[in-house]
Amino acid sequence: MEQFEVDRQPVLDRYLAGDIGEMELVEDAGAWPIYKYAYRPLVEFARRQGLPVIAANAPGDIVRCVGREGPEYLAGLNAARKRHIPDAPFAGSAAYREKFFGTMGGRHGTADNERLQNTYHAQLLRDNTMASRILAARERHPEHQVIHLTGTFHSEERLGTVEALLQRNPELSVAVISPVFMEAQPDGDELPLTGNQNKGDYLYFLLPLPPEYRDEARGHESMMDAFRKVPETTCD
Repeated sequence: MEQFEVDRQPVLDRYLAGDIGEMELVEDAGAWPIYKYAYRPLVEFARRQGLPVIAANAPGDIVRCVGREGPEYLAGLNAARKRHIPDAPFAGSAAYREKFFGTMGGRHGTADNERLQNTYHAQLLRDNTMASRILAARERHPEHQVIHLTGTFHSEERLGTVEALLQRNPELSVAVISPVFMEAQPDGDELPLTGNQNKGDYLYFLLPLPPEYRDEARGHESMMDAFRKVPETTCD
């Protein structure tokens, strides 16, 4: 799961073993604010079935420092922290780079912007960490199929984490299942395929969600409040 960071795996394991409660998991594993209504059902299914749940994402403080200071930041990590970093942590492709800068550049500057370059390396660190964790999970649990839950930018068009995974093991059989939100209830059997065909090997279609805020000022304040709650990171 992208939603848990690799250094929180011991907390996740303790919850699955019944040693701690759900709020202890949420607090100690740094679960995302939407955990209870978005990801809890998957974790609870795995817990009841005795299935492993893998914390796959790179540690958030390391990612933030790479985004701030660049890939050179990793060289200064101590041995305990470096064990969470995969080999070739910034492996990527021209296609993924073009997609990233095409998406982010309009909002945050051009590809020549140093901060944006660092942000791209932080993105690659997440992708390559998740890919390495998937492969490690397969080695530990060879009888299992791995289902990896991640944001669509990490998987659509078989880029990001999917690409990093196949670069490490080209023989893997990987299927990408991507959500597509519909603007309205479709008429009959018509589905919005135009522009979405390449997002995944399989698509599942979702009806539109209700707006979180109609008051733009309240929505903006809520977003800023979420940013303020992100723990401060020092990159010494």
